[in-house]
Amino acid sequence: MRYRLHDDLFVGQLAFEDQAMQDRAKIGILTGSSLSGIAGYIVLRFSSRRSRIPM
Repeated sequence: MRYRLHDDLFVGQLAFEDQAMQDRAKIGILTGSSLSGIAGYIVLRFSSRRSRIPM
């Protein structure tokens, strides 16, 4: 399954009529996406070093 950030932002705009709530949804979506990207990078960065088998 592909993750699409713009779909989440679009749904956030449809879910809330109030502009302040739409802005909060955008901030939450972008923050969550950024944190998950950073966490994924860190996990992959450190797991690739440990899993290498010397030949």
